[in-house]
Amino acid sequence: MAWRAVALGACGLPAKKRMGKKVLIVDDSATIRLQVREALGGNDFEIIEACDGVEGADTIQRITDLAAVICDVNMPRMTGLEMLETIKKDNGTPTFPWSC
Repeated sequence: MAWRAVALGACGLPAKKRMGKKVLIVDDSATIRLQVREALGGNDFEIIEACDGVEGADTIQRITDLAAVICDVNMPRMTGLEMLETIKKDNGTPTFPWSC
């Protein structure tokens, strides 16, 4: 299956899209996001990226069918743990797997 680039988020980097489950990667390091994307690349995942907790929380609010979220803990503007607390406060406990 061929990759198709889709620009998502304010990171300025395109996310790779496949027709599978949606996985959100939240990290302020473009290198880490790339490494996680490549690690998941052999599977049918639609990879969505966010640069920090604020963008990650916004993305989670917008995209309701996420299969999983992988996030950094230490990020500018909002940490991964603050992002999780924000999501829990706004939407209740997330129903998808979460890894910080």
